[in-house]
Amino acid sequence: MPGLGSNPTSKESALPAMTSGFNTHRRLKALRRYMLAIALAWIIGVSTSLAWNLYQQSEAIKEHARLLALASFQKDVLYRRWNSGHGGVYVPVTDKTQPNPYLADNPNRDLTASNERLYTLINPAYMTRQVFELQQENMGVWGHITSLNPIRPQNKADAWETRALQAFEQGVEEVSSIEMMDGQPALRFMRPLFVEEGCLKCHAKQGYQIGQVRGGISETVPLKPLQGANEGFNQSLLVGHSLIALAGLLGIAFATNRLQKEVQIQVETEQKLLHLSTHDALTGLYNRTYFEDTLQRIESLQVKPVSVIAIDLDDLKRVNDTWGHEAGDHLIQATGDILHQSFRSQDTVSRIGGDEFIIILPATDNQQAAVALNRLRSNVDRYNSQNPFPTISLSIGVATSLAGVPLSETLKLADRSMYEEKEAKKRQSPSSTA
Repeated sequence: MPGLGSNPTSKESALPAMTSGFNTHRRLKALRRYMLAIALAWIIGVSTSLAWNLYQQSEAIKEHARLLALASFQKDVLYRRWNSGHGGVYVPVTDKTQPNPYLADNPNRDLTASNERLYTLINPAYMTRQVFELQQENMGVWGHITSLNPIRPQNKADAWETRALQAFEQGVEEVSSIEMMDGQPALRFMRPLFVEEGCLKCHAKQGYQIGQVRGGISETVPLKPLQGANEGFNQSLLVGHSLIALAGLLGIAFATNRLQKEVQIQVETEQKLLHLSTHDALTGLYNRTYFEDTLQRIESLQVKPVSVIAIDLDDLKRVNDTWGHEAGDHLIQATGDILHQSFRSQDTVSRIGGDEFIIILPATDNQQAAVALNRLRSNVDRYNSQNPFPTISLSIGVATSLAGVPLSETLKLADRSMYEEKEAKKRQSPSSTA
């Protein structure tokens, strides 16, 4: 009420307000943690999907390179077999195709045509080397015919080919792996060559027999061109997964915002219900239930000294009968406002009945209680001077509980003191009613 002086306590209890803020903060914090976990799980899921797809593409490139190498190997075997089946083929001698020095002991290595043109015999190995040169220039695939016991020094196996050839002798049918070639990743592929009847013309002197592993053909496929051709698809995967991740995060953010609002509404509703269960609807003071709970709590904590003030609003029945219950309710509300402004925030101000009020003042001795009563009476006088009709009259009783005295006994003493003051007022003014 304006003009009533100090306001040691607010109309809303500090404890429920703090509880409301704590509950809201706690629930929102838990919700944010939960939604953050969902967001992280979503990001991990999308990232895992992207990594898996990129891995699958990488494996597909490797398999593509292996199939390319396999096709090249099969092609080499076919034309070698064709050449061997014809006992070799004759081709014109050119700058690039000179007579094979490793066939020098063959009297039919070189022929002269009727037109004086010179022809030389091309065996499967020579033919393979020339095809490898064309293959590298046009396909980017490197081929190498090799053996652990080569006739031609250039056909000597390197370290990787040596391991593959040794594996073939143990029954392995194919060897492939990703290796670095000239600083670039490449797939190396190799399969064995078995001795066939046509091979013995050149290799019988080495002691080979039909069916033995004579050597092998290694194929090397650079991966960079295949990876470059696949970059567009990988970028599409990256963009697509990024958009999916963003859409999911936006959805999670939207859901989080909605849930936060719902949590706030729920907490506010719970606080309203709590307020209704602990407060008097007319005055906003604590009700009897909260007062009794507080009384037990203070008693269990052994907080001493504790002062108790019992108050009864005088002449409420006369006001109701004369001016109506609306006027009586207004007088009760005005009394509640005065009580709010007369006591501290740690004091429990309660309306426990129609015209009955109880104030519990923890850690307050009788002298401090007297100061509080003087403040209350001063505020009542100030109100009455500003609102002369009807005025507020209070019957007040006070008692202080010291160590060893139950708080319930102190309450009885304050109540008895209040009724004694009320009876004294009746004796002084017989026309007054409770």
